[in-house]
Amino acid sequence: MEKPPEQVQQQLAAAIDEEKAAALRKRYLLRCCSCAGASLFFVAILAVTLAFTVFRVRGPVFRLNGSTAKLDLINGTHLPRPGSNATIRADVSVKNRNFASFRHGSSTSPVYYRGAAIGEARAPAGNMPARRTARMNVTVEIVMDRVLAQPDFGSDVKAGRATMSWRARVGGRMKFLFIKKHVTMKMNCTATVDVTKMEVAEYNCKPKMKLFS
Repeated sequence: MEKPPEQVQQQLAAAIDEEKAAALRKRYLLRCCSCAGASLFFVAILAVTLAFTVFRVRGPVFRLNGSTAKLDLINGTHLPRPGSNATIRADVSVKNRNFASFRHGSSTSPVYYRGAAIGEARAPAGNMPARRTARMNVTVEIVMDRVLAQPDFGSDVKAGRATMSWRARVGGRMKFLFIKKHVTMKMNCTATVDVTKMEVAEYNCKPKMKLFS
């Protein structure tokens, strides 16, 4: 017995609707997969960009602006009084080349002259804004008796210059938007002092920074 024409038409319409629904579901899945792939690609590009910009940590650049010295001399001479200390303060500009700000602690390290410890260098805690230049005062305390005990000090006095060195280790934190990372900065510094004027003629620091999660 043949089915009525109306029933056949209804079955055909239902089959067509099912095919349309299946096509729509397939198209929806393809769109979801495309969006997910595009999102993953964007995240990968963002991660690579951050790795080569924000999280590519570079050490700061130091520049000497000037210095002052305080030294107790024997009257009528350029010789330091026995048992006295010299204090040298250097005004230093520090340029933060990173896209993240750097908040660091203070540091104290021994100062060496021709391999002998003669005093200590101190730098205060501070904050270096991202891509900006900050200033700090580095204070060097020198025990003059230890300097005078060095056999080559006389030749340095004749040359007019003496070079000191120190190594500093500074802990801090870098921040970019809501991202925070702990950083350790190691610095090898040298300061060449004009002996006659008792001021810093040259100041150089070579920093190395290590990023922690």
